[in-house]
Amino acid sequence: MAEQDKVIIKIETQADLNAVKSTVKELKDLQVETKKIEKVNSEARDSFISMGAKLAAGWAIVTQGIGLVLSAGKKFIQFANEAIQAHLESARAVKTLEASYQALGITGTQAIKNAQAFASEMQAATGIADETFLNAQKLMAQYGIVGQKAQEAIKAAYALSQGVGMSFESAMMQLAKASVGATESLLPRQKPRKLITPQ
Repeated sequence: MAEQDKVIIKIETQADLNAVKSTVKELKDLQVETKKIEKVNSEARDSFISMGAKLAAGWAIVTQGIGLVLSAGKKFIQFANEAIQAHLESARAVKTLEASYQALGITGTQAIKNAQAFASEMQAATGIADETFLNAQKLMAQYGIVGQKAQEAIKAAYALSQGVGMSFESAMMQLAKASVGATESLLPRQKPRKLITPQ
């Protein structure tokens, strides 16, 4: 491999590792597509040698090969773009969580590493992006709840969202408000009663 072809990838989170694994898979798929194209091009070359009636068939094979190359390239570019966007969103979530922790006087890196590990664990268990769980920890930090208590509240919010069919974000906001005593939104809504006044 030439020096200019080498790529150094820094893996910090499970999401980074997953993105790298997905990229490697896409590259392997691209290699398979390239071999198909090479085969198609070889067939095209053989067709052009025999000339005449095979010229049209050879042209169709070349066109098919070009289509395969364009399709594989488009898929790879789309995948790379999605992977980069996901990584950037996760990085933004980590930065805002760090800022929330710093506002509480928590400056150690271990707290952020624990938060990232929890977010990755929840992503694996639920299929929801890890930045959602990082943002949930940021929300809890804004209410002064961090660490294990925040993680327990986040798990409870996820269970609540699944149990009553509300979005995770709405359930998270309800629990965050309840943590500071704002429980009126958790109470069942009752119809207003008519007051009967004596005559």
